[in-house]
Amino acid sequence: MGLWMRDWCKEMYNRDWDFCISLTYKFPIIKSSLGRRNITEYVNQLNKMDNQIDGFVVDELDKNLISIHHHLVLKSDINERELQKITNKVWKNRGINEVKRYDVNSEVSYCEYITKHIGKTKRNVWDIITNFKT
Repeated sequence: MGLWMRDWCKEMYNRDWDFCISLTYKFPIIKSSLGRRNITEYVNQLNKMDNQIDGFVVDELDKNLISIHHHLVLKSDINERELQKITNKVWKNRGINEVKRYDVNSEVSYCEYITKHIGKTKRNVWDIITNFKT
């Protein structure tokens, strides 16, 4: 699945992904519905800056298999500084975030990394970003 996700942006848009984003929580988030609500708010803030954003969201359980955290791979024309600013604004009271440029030359692609646990539990899931736009 990771290789398919890695190549998807190139196939659809003739370009590589732009950003890798990790979003974690200060306190355990057990219900996937709460995580989805938080991601929906985040994606809609991004959509205000670039209504052509696209990508994938992967929910993954922490090492204790209790709380979820999120990984996103994103196609966006928002500049990196603005993306970091929006991410900090939306996520600052929820937990820690990391925004970085997508590295096409990485030995293990980010997409392979974020999909390694998909399907191992019912909360290790993925979705497309457009499903979070309201």
